[in-house]
Order: sequence, then C-alpha cells, then structure tokens
Amino acid sequence: MILQAFSDLVVYSMSYPTLKKIVVENGAFAGELLRQNCDFIGYIFFDTINLTFEPCLARICDILYLYLTEVKPSESIIPLSQTEVAKIAGTSQAQLERSLQFLKKEKILLTSRKRIVILSREKLLAHCSLGVRSNA
Repeated sequence: MILQAFSDLVVYSMSYPTLKKIVVENGAFAGELLRQNCDFIGYIFFDTINLTFEPCLARICDILYLYLTEVKPSESIIPLSQTEVAKIAGTSQAQLERSLQFLKKEKILLTSRKRIVILSREKLLAHCSLGVRSNA
C-alpha cells in the first residue's frame, strides 16, 4: 500500500518479530499502536465512503479544510497545485475547476500557481461533508 502525506514524515521499517517483541514488552506502546491502527482504518473507511457518495465540491472542501487543521500552515496558504488537489479528491480537472470557481465567487479562496489561499475557514467548512463538519 502506498499513501501520500500532506507533509513530510519519518517512516520506520522493522520486521514483524521485532515489532511483536516491542509490543509485548511495552503495553503503552501496544495501546498507542492499536489506537493509531483504528484511526487509520477509520480514515480509509471514511475516505472510501466519501469518494463514493460525497459531491466533488464537498470532497475538495474536506481536503482543503483538513490540510488547514491538520498540517496547520503558518498562514492559510495551501502549497498544492490544482492537479494535486484533483488527484487527492479523485476528481477530474474540469470538476475541480468548476468547484474552485464556485469557491472563488463565494470569496472563500483564491488560487495561483501551486498555491491556494483560504480567505474564510468558516465558509469553507460550511461546504465540507457532514463528517468533517461534525468533527470541527
């Protein structure tokens, strides 16, 4: 499985026997590992349902809002190209452009080369899926 992160991260690789030994010897680590695994499975499930049932606009808003709240850029600037956002959202470039035009018209964001500036987090959140809005 290959996943794409919004930000840089450190990845550790270890064999199953090594991981099992660490987990058996450290109960707190085992609990945290289980919690992280449950969160990841929940995310994958949510993402699958979201791609299936949510309209394109909501998926795009979800991605932009989650970037702001999880990556926490110093300014409300998202350094992603429109192509990257379309790829993450699982949508066509044409659908993405229509959604971005709507969000620009509503004065929610501005775009430029490899950059999306969020003008109103509140207005952006209003267009997010129910799952994102309920966790905000």
